[in-house]
Amino acid sequence: MNWLSKLLRIPPGKSIIYWLIEKEKRPLAQVLAFVAFSVILYFSLGSIEAAIAMMLGMYLHELGHFVVFAVYKIKAVILLIFPLGAVAAPINEDEDKRSDQLPWQNIATLVQAGVTVNVILMVIGVVLISMGVWPALGKQLIFINGTLAVLNLLPVWKLDGGLLFYVIFSSLREKGDKVLAVSGIVAGVMILVALFVLPISQGLLAILITFIEKGTFIFFLLVFMFGVLHNHKKELPLGYDSSQAMSLKQVLLQLIWYVSLVISSILLLNLP
Repeated sequence: MNWLSKLLRIPPGKSIIYWLIEKEKRPLAQVLAFVAFSVILYFSLGSIEAAIAMMLGMYLHELGHFVVFAVYKIKAVILLIFPLGAVAAPINEDEDKRSDQLPWQNIATLVQAGVTVNVILMVIGVVLISMGVWPALGKQLIFINGTLAVLNLLPVWKLDGGLLFYVIFSSLREKGDKVLAVSGIVAGVMILVALFVLPISQGLLAILITFIEKGTFIFFLLVFMFGVLHNHKKELPLGYDSSQAMSLKQVLLQLIWYVSLVISSILLLNLP
């Protein structure tokens, strides 16, 4: 990102995200960002319902992070940062450093809070459809928030899922790291086998239909397995000896929450 910093003339050592926050935190900038996002989303997504669902999905996802920041007494701000989307972040780099010192249990809760809000919005979409109240918006709430949830749950890069597994692996001893990594890969392979092998007796057409119907699940599993392997060898300094590390019980509870979000997102996203 050094080339981008040079292009935007960002001072050396200054984070791009905090440079953008400073530039766009004024009320007028937020109004302009809202208008710009609304117009772009309307014309790119093709409907007012899709634009509303995307705006709600982006902003309320970050609101979930913001609430957890507030609970843990980290001063934060939630802004529309054009053209990146919404962001919830500590108000400055000093508060950001404080947030890095939170127990990893709190950080894990923080990163899962956003997707939890997306799943709630999907449920609201189901309710709107079942009640016959603005069903077009309901469908878009399910589709767009489902997409946002699935992408953020992938345990790769700087996504919420990637940060979650980063602190989970960091909290486990080497044996626990291996058990979790192997368990994730084995579970993924078993589900993929079930999706592809079981319909074989019904012919190639049945396999194709299964792939189409379960496409989201298959995509998630493939990237999940890659992400687990990718995160397996990456740990924070001190690892399980750190005072920030999670206990085994806390790790298991975070994994249960994570699996619940994955299953809920994919099931809701594939509703008929």
